[in-house]
Amino acid sequence: MNIRTIAAVAVLAATGCAVGPDYKRADVEAPERYRFDDLRAVASTDSAWWAQFGDPQLERLIAIALAESKDILIAAARVEEFYGRYGVQRGQQFPQAGLLAQGERRQVSRLSTPPIPEPASVTRDLYSVDLGVSFEIDLWGRLRRASEAARADLLAAEENRRTVVLSLVSAVATAYINLLDLDWQLEITRQTARTRAESVRIFSLRFKGGTISEMELQQVMSEYEAALAAIPLFEKRVAQQEAGLSVLIGRNPGISQTALSLANGRDKSTLTPVLNDLVRRGLVRRVRTPDDRRTYQLALTAAGERMLKQLAACAVVHDRNLDRIIGRRDRAHFLSILRRIEGELLGDRTNGRPSRRG
Repeated sequence: MNIRTIAAVAVLAATGCAVGPDYKRADVEAPERYRFDDLRAVASTDSAWWAQFGDPQLERLIAIALAESKDILIAAARVEEFYGRYGVQRGQQFPQAGLLAQGERRQVSRLSTPPIPEPASVTRDLYSVDLGVSFEIDLWGRLRRASEAARADLLAAEENRRTVVLSLVSAVATAYINLLDLDWQLEITRQTARTRAESVRIFSLRFKGGTISEMELQQVMSEYEAALAAIPLFEKRVAQQEAGLSVLIGRNPGISQTALSLANGRDKSTLTPVLNDLVRRGLVRRVRTPDDRRTYQLALTAAGERMLKQLAACAVVHDRNLDRIIGRRDRAHFLSILRRIEGELLGDRTNGRPSRRG
């Protein structure tokens, strides 16, 4: 074997070397098998698992969140960024070719030293073309290691995007289900208050008849007041949950026509004419949302704000007159009777079931 052959073998062997050790996955203590195999787990995360609930409202909210989330847009942009970096880094392993063409025109004065006589031209055209070809022999594997690192960054960015998507979808679904749960708790609390108001009425009649003591009547009234006091707490929690859900889907917290009808205990069919009248009078602005043309966002106009302040002042006067005529002690009982009369006249149009549809 001559010297040239030995040198060629040495060069080929050197090109196979690489800087640093090969990547090896860290040893992690894990169970031999999981409850679900890898294929089923990946399939469940890649699929629209929230569609199994069969709730169009939930599907619409998740679609809005996926389209509006800035975190997902940032994660997707980072995937594109690392994909470009990986392409640039990997391209350095191949031969590089460059072409540079230049053109230039110069003009000098005829009065220069020495002067340029006629008819000699005073302009000069210069052209040049440079062609370069280069190739870096990756003797120690620097380019290969850099390409592997860029590929690992790309895969990490993609997994981060998938994590952001899964976290957002889970957060929206959890918030929506919690909101439905709070709706039910609020409805149950209202039904409890109505039931205890009826108990107050019955025990008041028994007290007037002398069959029970005042202590028993006061106990029933305290239970009724406790039920009434729990309603604002659940209403506050519902409002907070709605605001949190609005932030998750990238929307400003607002009130929809459905939410307004639920808050007033009226059916949308009876509420719509009232809203139309308020819009015609310039007290309310009603804007159709672009994502769901069945839903409106409502807001008070300047005239509506002034009307609200006037109504609030009138309500204070009416409360004082009511306390003066009936008395603060019997006020709750009187209002419960009025609510029962209203319920009998209007009927239970929603069959006692809260809804988030529409």
